Amino acid sequence: SFIDLFAIMILKRIQLAPDKYFGYYNKVRQYPKAINDLNKIVVMNQFMPESYYLRRKVYVEINDINNAFKDFSKP
Repeated sequence: SFIDLFAIMILKRIQLAPDKYFGYYNKVRQYPKAINDLNKIVVMNQFMPESYYLRRKVYVEINDINNAFKDFSKP
């Protein structure tokens, strides 16, 4: 579907340069915005493990271990 293609496109852009993506959010300390972006991707396609992995990285960065652990149990 279109939503799946959109989610894949966004994830691919992030995967090609995750340091750039997370580097930006780290630099400006906009972790809630990073989590919000990744939440949208997860909602669009819940069966893409990469989205959980990337969101988990942000949770770990902000020491939100409970949510990071929840993402470990996702697909």
